[in-house]
Amino acid sequence: MQSFQVVEQLETLREVLKSTDINAFMECLSMLNDCRNQLNTSMVNVLDSKADTNVTSQQLGVYRKNITNLQAEIKTRIKPKLVFTSLERLRTAFSIFVEELNQEAAYINTIYSQFIELENVYDKFIQDYSYSSTVELVSSGTDLFHSLKNTEEISTIIWINLHNQYEHDDSLGSLSLLLDSDYTYKDFIKKLETLQKLYSELCFLLHISESDFPLRIMKIESGSLFVKIFGESKVIQLISDLIKETTSFLYRNKTTEGKIESIPRKTEAIESILKLREKLQQAGIKVDVLDESVEKSSILLAEELNCLLAGQPKVELNGEILHVGNYKTQKLLDTSNKYLLEGGKD
Repeated sequence: MQSFQVVEQLETLREVLKSTDINAFMECLSMLNDCRNQLNTSMVNVLDSKADTNVTSQQLGVYRKNITNLQAEIKTRIKPKLVFTSLERLRTAFSIFVEELNQEAAYINTIYSQFIELENVYDKFIQDYSYSSTVELVSSGTDLFHSLKNTEEISTIIWINLHNQYEHDDSLGSLSLLLDSDYTYKDFIKKLETLQKLYSELCFLLHISESDFPLRIMKIESGSLFVKIFGESKVIQLISDLIKETTSFLYRNKTTEGKIESIPRKTEAIESILKLREKLQQAGIKVDVLDESVEKSSILLAEELNCLLAGQPKVELNGEILHVGNYKTQKLLDTSNKYLLEGGKD
């Protein structure tokens, strides 16, 4: 799993822990935590009084009244619906978190057992409101309170460290791309080089100096290819748009046999897919004086996009999974001989 995917799962878990209903539930657990010392003192006094002949019945009554008042406060402030719905939501959130990370953790298992324990002791408490069930509820609630607070603090520390980004000028644009496949070293480097070629070609068309606005890396991870880059904002936006157009075309033209309808190596066909002229005009470029350059660039860009996206089972751009219909988990292309352009393979 890539670090950004861990960040996403941590964000989801943290959102649950900070939600309004879970905050209300945490306030209830906090109250039980505050009650622990008070309850323990009262219970000890009651037990001691039985062995101490000097304790009057009036004093014993005061100790027992303290416990009764505590039970009444719990009954007033903690409602069954909030307890049971919150525990169910937390169980679901932690279950998804472990499933997505695909890792078992003793710490998570401990919290999971605390969910079950609190549910059982609270159910017992609302049935008999006995001294013993009160003690169990306060103890169980206090344990879960500290576990959830520790989880929130630890997840925040991890999230901050993994989410830390390279500082760059706000005027620049950024792009994140995940290609979910297993790459050789050679293929991995080739994909990165493709991004650079796309950037360079678009800088040329937009009359932007690469020396003034070089393409830079924020983050890069191997396994599946994950890269976050930044550069001149118009160029980065164009790269994002072209990736979307190309991915959309590949999915639209996947046949029921799983093959891609190859398109002729003609600039008209390429233009209908990439809409490069339209995008350049939107960027303020006069394309009529660059017709020959635009045609050559269209072919080069199409080939590089094909190189970047060919055979990908999943393309995720800026956190958005690009797919159409039921093709989310299918390959866009067969890498052996299906290409965006005929003759696109060297």
